[in-house]
Amino acid sequence: MKKPTQEELALWFEFNTNSLIPFIESLSDEHFISDVNPPAYEIDLSMAMANAGGIKEATKLLRELIVEEKVQAIQTRWRSFKYRKKNKKTTLQVSQASRRKMLDFVEDAEASGIDEAIDMLLTKKSYDFDLEIAKEKHGERVYDNDESYLCNLLNILTKRDRERIINEIRLSFLAGWSASKRSRAKKLGANERAADNYINSIGLEVVEAIDYLDELD
Repeated sequence: MKKPTQEELALWFEFNTNSLIPFIESLSDEHFISDVNPPAYEIDLSMAMANAGGIKEATKLLRELIVEEKVQAIQTRWRSFKYRKKNKKTTLQVSQASRRKMLDFVEDAEASGIDEAIDMLLTKKSYDFDLEIAKEKHGERVYDNDESYLCNLLNILTKRDRERIINEIRLSFLAGWSASKRSRAKKLGANERAADNYINSIGLEVVEAIDYLDELD
């Protein structure tokens, strides 16, 4: 059998330390073969896997200790690990909603993939014109199935502007809470007038519902 190179051994050691052993330690009792002698939990698997020197020897040993389903899961993890290392790729965990938006932006920007899309967003190159067009197209997309309109609107803004608006919303809530404790007005429309007064007090213009409806016709 061909001996693994130093590079292959280093790769196996990294996989063994960061992925394989944590995976084995997460297994439940039912994943171990019960008639193993000595019991699997009495074997120093960390040392055994490190000395295996590669996936073939490790798989041969593991098949004597754990169920086939988990052995195959380990083989899959190893193939994914090798692929990421070979292609210098890593795993980035994001929500499904964020992943969908990123893939949509790749399409809007006519980028070759996520790597180029990120490069367009973060690198000062000759992307400025194309980027503005892509952002405009992306801004027209609607994701209300998963998030509210306000969340989508906030996501378009810069981090600083987003934080300021969220803070204003919080202050508005607290102001309303405080006003409700002081107010004894029970007249019809008192709450609407109070809300309009607050909007005016912070320098914003109250949108008239009737005018807004007229604009929709």
